[in-house]
Parts: sequence; structure tokens; C-alpha cells
Amino acid sequence: MSAALIDTARQMHAAGVNVIPVRHDGTKAPALKAWQSHRTTAADLDAWFGGDDPRHRAIGAACGALSGGLEMLEIEGAHVGLLEDVGRAAGAAGLLELWERVNGGWCERSPSGGVHWFYRVEGMDVPGNVKLAATEARQTIAETRGQGGQVVLAPSGGTTHKTGRAWERLDGGPATVPTLTAAERETLHGLFRALDRAPARTVEHRPASTLAPADGARPGDLYAARTTWDELLTRHGWQVHHRAGAETHWTRPGKSTAEGPSATTREDGGLYVFSTSTAFDPETPYSKFGAYAVLEHGGDHAAAARALAAEGFTDRPTGPAAPTVREAVTQAPGAVTEAEPPSRPSWSPVDLSAYLDGTATAVEPSLMARTDGVKLLYPGHVHSVAGESESGKSMLMLAVAAQVLTDGGRVLFMDYESDPATVLDRLVKLGAPVDAVAERLDYVQPEADPDNGGWSDVSAFLGLLERRYALAVLDGVTEALSVSGVPSIDNDEVTGWIRRLPRRIARTTGAAVVMVDHVTKSTEGRGRFAIGAQAKLSALDGASFLVEPLAPLGVGMAGKLAVRIGKDRPGRVRPHGGSWRKSDRTQAVAVALIDSTDPSRIVFTLEAPAREVAPEVHAAQVDADRRAAVLAWVRDCPSPPTLNSICSAVPGRKQDTTATVRELVEAGQLLTSPGPNRSTLHHLPA
Repeated sequence: MSAALIDTARQMHAAGVNVIPVRHDGTKAPALKAWQSHRTTAADLDAWFGGDDPRHRAIGAACGALSGGLEMLEIEGAHVGLLEDVGRAAGAAGLLELWERVNGGWCERSPSGGVHWFYRVEGMDVPGNVKLAATEARQTIAETRGQGGQVVLAPSGGTTHKTGRAWERLDGGPATVPTLTAAERETLHGLFRALDRAPARTVEHRPASTLAPADGARPGDLYAARTTWDELLTRHGWQVHHRAGAETHWTRPGKSTAEGPSATTREDGGLYVFSTSTAFDPETPYSKFGAYAVLEHGGDHAAAARALAAEGFTDRPTGPAAPTVREAVTQAPGAVTEAEPPSRPSWSPVDLSAYLDGTATAVEPSLMARTDGVKLLYPGHVHSVAGESESGKSMLMLAVAAQVLTDGGRVLFMDYESDPATVLDRLVKLGAPVDAVAERLDYVQPEADPDNGGWSDVSAFLGLLERRYALAVLDGVTEALSVSGVPSIDNDEVTGWIRRLPRRIARTTGAAVVMVDHVTKSTEGRGRFAIGAQAKLSALDGASFLVEPLAPLGVGMAGKLAVRIGKDRPGRVRPHGGSWRKSDRTQAVAVALIDSTDPSRIVFTLEAPAREVAPEVHAAQVDADRRAAVLAWVRDCPSPPTLNSICSAVPGRKQDTTATVRELVEAGQLLTSPGPNRSTLHHLPA
């Protein structure tokens, strides 16, 4: 086994696969802490797998860029019978050559009976792990391992897997791994997406009252309900490449169907384009109305809505079309209007007239109010609330969510760490009315990246973006990054993730988005940052906060948290803060009181921080008090006192009092005269 292991490791290394050691304790986890960034050397292989008694007995590969764009596609062992459907779909679509190339390139079987296909991708960066298909119970059928993911390789065995069985090579190997174009990759994935049986999460497209039309549905909703993808796309030159289950694969205008598909649609879902040669942004889901706006109005959603209303896509008898989500976001009180009409290229000069004439006003905080009325969260911007484990950061945001629900706002809660029972129990105990929670809370537990998951997840995410939210909480940044296959220490990857998930939600729905995150356990060098990439702070366009427990939280306890601000991009919160801490450059901005002494309810109060005197002002005041105390003692003393008696009578350090006496003598406010035994007496001027 040891000889086969080192031989395989060297074979992988020679083929450009970044080999990593794997723990042989049944977890299948990497045995290398920095496996997502470490570039393995030949010396590493000898150290890990060499000798008669190797240090590690299981081998794995880091997928993605470290292995030259390597991606692994897997079908779970319980569903390998569906491969017959995949083969039939490939034959019907004229894709047998692609399917056979992947099958014969590099294929392995896992101990649980699943099949792994390996291939490299050219023309694009391999994204994170993607769930392609799931059962009605949302159990995985097929998924990929990409950037930030890893896979165990044959001939690993023994205690590496809980069954004790080994991974097996079925065909080919790293020397014959196929290379797919971006289009071929998407075509291959489409064959497996057709296996998806997960029910689409029903999303009620009911906007908040401030956005609701006076009567009926919005034009975009009616258009989507009355128009098929075939009707929309074919009149713009798109051709059906093939149909597989609920999916239709499309070839873009100007391209022959023999050259492969360029996009996929589901009638009950959205459009997903992977070609870079269309009017659409690649690797981005589009709703039917969004696609219509791009194809017929250059991406201008407002113009698209007006045109549809004029064409009869409205059930209102009279009146102007309802505002789109983008219009509502930018017209909300206190929101900054982004001068970026979708039809204008982003590199063309921005019209600054609204900023110069004062009609475009700066954003103001509108949520998370202190008892003095000062608010800390900006609408349409991304924030961070970070703290140690059990510091109360999640409870703090649940308290803010309860305030929003009570005040009539809608909340999106993306829960990567807890469960519905805990979240709802706390919201109700924090005072959120049960009917408000039922009507205005959208609670989700994401298990897939919104851009790369199965179509049911993509469709559900697009539905959320159609709504208007006051607050969106993403609880569990580390787990959210993992779900999207993003390494938490990679600044570029984290920046991209913030742009396409938290910031996208903020810009589209108008929500104040808050990412709840962890800080490092060590306070030394922690600074203002959450754990992981520095980009978690730099990519924020709202404010970042640190939460520090002053008194523990718990049932039957009255907890107390210090809330400190580390970054304030718009600059409207800091002026209302307290003392500035030099060690981490944070500023006290609030004190949260969370009283759970009554088991039936939680009382939340957010107070302004105590106004602490600046150090230099405090020192000056101490000096003044000391001078006054010295002069008062000399004045009230029955006889002129010596220096020792003054130091004994005035509180404080002797050296400080001595220095003050000398200053007063030099200033002429105290006079001296010789005393007995060579002492010096002090008295006030006559």
C-alpha cells in the first residue's frame, strides 16, 4: 500500500495535480492546515507518503486553480442507477462524444459507491463547489468539487472511510484527464441538472406595502406568468439545442447548434448563461422579466416595466406602472441614488449634476436605533458585526430584527449556524409579534451557492431579490463562504463573494445587510478585523462593528455588550460615538443590555456609550485638582507645613505632589521660608 501511495502521489504531482495528505480517521478531512493555499513539492510527497511506515496513509487533491483548473463531478452511490438517464440524454442531445471523453479520461469510485469524474476547465476560473441535483427531500444526487474543495483519491483506504473500503480507479488517470471548454463544462453539468428533483422553494412575491401597486400585480410578474422562455428567446435569435427533463439548453445567436449550448432555462426557474458572447452577464441567473429587460430595453428595468404595462401586462385599470425594485431602492428615504442606468456602460462618465446641485443626498443610517434616537445601520449597504464565539453578536442582530418586524419592516434572515426553532423563539421573546414574524420574516437555510446551485436554489434566490427588505442578516460568514467554495483567507475570492451575495442583496432589495462573523480568539493583533481575509473589512460599504461582552448572556441572566465601530464608510455614525481605543482603532458606539432574567421574555435596550473624557483632558483636570488641594491644605493648616506634611495630606503619588508644589513655588503661588532642622516651610502670599 505504501509503495502504491507514493507512486500515485508522484504521478499526480507530475500531472500538475496539487496533492494533499488526508486524515485516516473516517472524516476524509485534509491533514494539512493550509491545504487551500499550499503548493505541494516533491519533498512534501516524500515526507508525507514515503518509507515503509508513511506519516499519512491517504491521498487527496486540492481542486481548482492549485491543480490547474481541476474540477471533480460526483454522483452519489445511492443514485448511480440514474447514469442510464444521463447516457440517454447525452445520446438524444448529440453529446455522446463529450460524455465518452469524460468517462474515459479519469474516473474513480468512492467506498460508498459514488462515481467521480475529473476534468480540467479552460477559458474560465473554476468556481466553488456546486450542487447540481437533489432529491425531493433535498438530499444530494450530483455535485462538484471546485475552487476551495478537495477530494480523496485512490488507492486511499483502510480507516480513511468509515466503511473501511478503498477508493478505486475505474478508468484513465491524471495523465489522461480531459480538458473541457466552459461551454462543454456547462453542457456536462446540464446532463446532471436534469436529474434534479428538489421542489422549488415557493416564494410569495408580495412586496412591502410601500412598494405594492394600488391594484394587482406588477407588469414584470404578469409578463413572467404569461410568457414562455421559448417565446422570449426565439424571437431574439436563440435556438433550442436540446431539452433534458425540465431543462432546455439554448445556443446563442450567431452560433450553430453543432457548436454546443450557451445557456439553460427551466420554465419554473430562470435563465443561466455561461457564454461570454451575449448581452447577458455570464454565470449570472436572470428572471424572465430580467431577461426581457436586457434583450429589449438594454437592461433598463424601469423602461421595461413601463413598456409591459403599455402592452397590457397589468391588471390595474389606470395609473402609472408600479416602481421596480431598483426604483424603489433608490427612491427610498435616505438612500443614495446610484447614477448607473443599466443601459449606460459602467466605464462611461457618470452624470454628476444631481450631486453638484444637491438633489442627490448622502445616505443616512435608518436602523438599529439607540435610546437617544441615533441609528447605526445604513439602508442599501453592507455591514459586519463580529465577535468571539458566544459573545452575543447573533442575539444582538435578532434584537434588531425584532425591532424591524415590530415597526412593520420585512427581514431576510440567512441562517448558516442555528435553526428555525431557536431563531423564532428568540424573536418572539424579544417582542416581535407572531403575526409579524409569519408575514414579514423570510427565513432561509442556504445549502448551495445562489449562482451555482441547483436550479431550484437559483430560482428561489431570484425570488428573494424581487422583494423589498429593510434588514437582511447573514448569520455565519465562515460557513457561508464554505458553502460557496470560497477560501476565507483569500482576499480576492472574499471580495468577489461579498460583491455577488451581500452587496447584491443590499443593492437590489434596499436592505441594510449585516454579516455576522467571528474574530480571532487571540486579542493580540486582532485589530478591527473579523477572522480570515482582510477584505471582509475593506469590501464593506457600510459600517463594521465589534461586539465585546461586558456581562455574560444566558437564560436567567442580564447580559451586557459593548458595541464598537471599526469602520464607517459613509461617516454618519462615528460622530455619535464615544471613546476611541488606540490599540485596535475602534470607537465605542453603543452598549446593548439584553435582560433574560424573565424566562418568558427578553428585554433589549441599546444605549449610547458613556462619554469618557479624553486622556489629555483627564490629565489636565487631575493636575488642576492636585494644585487646588495643595493650596487648600497650605491655607487651612494651623502652621506653615513642610513638603512631607503636604505630601501626606494630599491624595496621590508623592512624586506628583512634590512636582506640583515646586510648580506652585516657581509660579509665586506658594512662598517658602526656612524651618526648624533645616526644613522648608510653605505659606500663601500675604
